[in-house]
Amino acid sequence: MNIYSLPVKGGSDGGAFVTADDMVSLWDALLNKLLLSQEYTRKLLTPFTQTKKLTGFYGYGIWIEKRNNSVVKYHIMGYDPGVSFHSAFYPNSLITTVYAQINLMVPITLRERLKMNYC
Repeated sequence: MNIYSLPVKGGSDGGAFVTADDMVSLWDALLNKLLLSQEYTRKLLTPFTQTKKLTGFYGYGIWIEKRNNSVVKYHIMGYDPGVSFHSAFYPNSLITTVYAQINLMVPITLRERLKMNYC
């Protein structure tokens, strides 16, 4: 990790400490309404603003990708010098992915391959 560009310890600006298993459990609990009520889960997963990308949207702290007016991916991510993190849930295929790498290029390549097959 690049200690000159990132906080050594996680904080509200990023640098969270999480495992891939933690993220899979988080998606499972969120989507099964074990973390939030049905109303707040729906609000969290609702697109509120469109990004520059025609298929991209943002909700309450979660990125949302839509195709033909249907959600194809929910995701969260974080990229900093030397580290990268991306986790997604694909509702059509019920696939959850988690990529956490020290090398930025690996998750991008894997994400693009997954995107070609499931989005």
